[in-house]
Amino acid sequence: TKKQLQEEYEKQQEELRIQEELEKKRREEEEAKRLEEERIRKEEEEKRRIEEEQRLKEEQTSVQPWLESLARKLLSIKEQKQKQEEWQKFLDCDPLPDPSVESQMTSYITLMSENKMCLIQEVMDKIQESETIVKRIDYSLADAMEESNEPKKNWCFSYVSTLRALIKKKLDEATAYILEHVDDHLVKVPETKGLGASKQMQAEPIHLKDNYINVQRDDLKVGIWINHENTGYKPKPIEFEGLSMNADIPKQYADDSCVMRAVWYSYDSVSYLAETPFVVLGGVYEISIFRFPELPKSVKEWKLRSVKDVDNMLVTKPYPPPDLSEVALASIGALRMSYQVQSHVYIPSDEDLQLCWWDQASSIWTDTDISDVSIDRESKVVSFKTKKLAPMALLLPRISDYPYSYFFIRSVSDTEVLIDLTGPRLSYKFRITPGCLEFINHNNIPELSHLDSVPQQPGVLLFSLSKCGVHLLPENRDCTASNIKAKDQDSEELAILDISMNIRTFAFRSTRWNKMVPPHMVCVRVRENLEYDEFFAEDEEQDWRTVSWYPNKSSFVNLKESSDELDLSIPEGHETHFLMNLVMKDNCSTEAEERMNEMKSFELSD
Repeated sequence: TKKQLQEEYEKQQEELRIQEELEKKRREEEEAKRLEEERIRKEEEEKRRIEEEQRLKEEQTSVQPWLESLARKLLSIKEQKQKQEEWQKFLDCDPLPDPSVESQMTSYITLMSENKMCLIQEVMDKIQESETIVKRIDYSLADAMEESNEPKKNWCFSYVSTLRALIKKKLDEATAYILEHVDDHLVKVPETKGLGASKQMQAEPIHLKDNYINVQRDDLKVGIWINHENTGYKPKPIEFEGLSMNADIPKQYADDSCVMRAVWYSYDSVSYLAETPFVVLGGVYEISIFRFPELPKSVKEWKLRSVKDVDNMLVTKPYPPPDLSEVALASIGALRMSYQVQSHVYIPSDEDLQLCWWDQASSIWTDTDISDVSIDRESKVVSFKTKKLAPMALLLPRISDYPYSYFFIRSVSDTEVLIDLTGPRLSYKFRITPGCLEFINHNNIPELSHLDSVPQQPGVLLFSLSKCGVHLLPENRDCTASNIKAKDQDSEELAILDISMNIRTFAFRSTRWNKMVPPHMVCVRVRENLEYDEFFAEDEEQDWRTVSWYPNKSSFVNLKESSDELDLSIPEGHETHFLMNLVMKDNCSTEAEERMNEMKSFELSD
């Protein structure tokens, strides 16, 4: 009946209401339980955090005097070494300024800037002297990079920039002087050897249609072709002897008298301060074409010369000519050029290399208007065509040898550490001795043989390798290009401190998990190496343990190379500590504990 249906409906609604109340009560109880558990968990975490903070503070306080004493001893050693270097410089009567003394550098730069030198040979000597000072600044720059000292780095870059600007200025002044006295270079004294005195008196100077001036130093080579009357189409490129270089003269200028200058800089002369994604290989080549100067006028026994400043004497004839239309610009002919890269430059293949010109306006390297690039690995000859005359260079991507996929660091004696490093292209081996780093050419690469087993300051050795085409100086910006995250600097510094202090006790090896953990963590595998083994006869996963460093602490973590999942938890029964020494305490052999507290070579640890 209708009444029964109504009663049944009301009964169902009542049951539904009761169920909803029960479900609501259950949810409230579960939420209350969750909140209570969350409160307890937070209280426990806060308690552990306070305990950890107190423990780390106490540990830091206890070991701080020890760390400070080590720092003082190391500083004393460095000061003593600096005094010895200064004394040796005094004994050698070295006239060059000390790059670390600002007053000496300022005086040298001022004198060089004001000194009026005209002869190209004298100017090149001074330029080479300046580049020698730049190489000495590299030692200070290496120290600044090792210490992450940004003010000192900027100070070094400032002096390098100033000196190299002066180098270009002095080179232009010497070139302007040659153009001012261009008539002296278009005359050849005839050979009079074997002739009689009267014939020697009658010998007339030979007037030249063109002439070539070639001046070379270790870090700078200059070739100047003075073309007065040797005009017309040139089927072959102009050869610049001494530079191992040749280049076409543009057809637009072939019928005109001109002066063509080729310069080779052994270093990156244009982009060293710009953050480009490339490293210059084999230096920078630059060809400039100048308007032929006005010849002096002879009046009786006098010569009247037009004396101009450098800017008005060196009037550049750009290529392509600036007055061309867009249609003419598109159809302009490409110039043939080639040069030979220095023998010390490593070129494994030309797949990653680029030949580019420097766009000063945009501060970038670009290969626009460059075609038919050919790089012969054996002869190291680079050939190409270009529609632009500008500084040219062979470029290597900065991340060609980065990121590293593997490293292995271990002591093989009290004062010798070996490092194995694997990059995308090659594997490398280094030897660390007190105060020095050596490159071991275990791949027998001919281009790197001059660096093999030569003790050098670490940063200076890496600079030398970079010039040879092996760039092992990554910066944080390279992480983005390599699609990896940069590690926290404090975590890195703490890890480096612990590894360097304990290298005589433990061996350290990379772990694949380090790239996967958060940026504030640095993870490395560790094992005892009390016998100074170069390689381990028994080298199983269980022989290694993973240690993680954070900005202010370190600890063991539950990470194994064979694990399938990332586990960042700390093993049961262990806790974080300020230094690795404390992490390893009671977790290594008695002999290892004793050796951890010994410090036999401060320079090696540094």
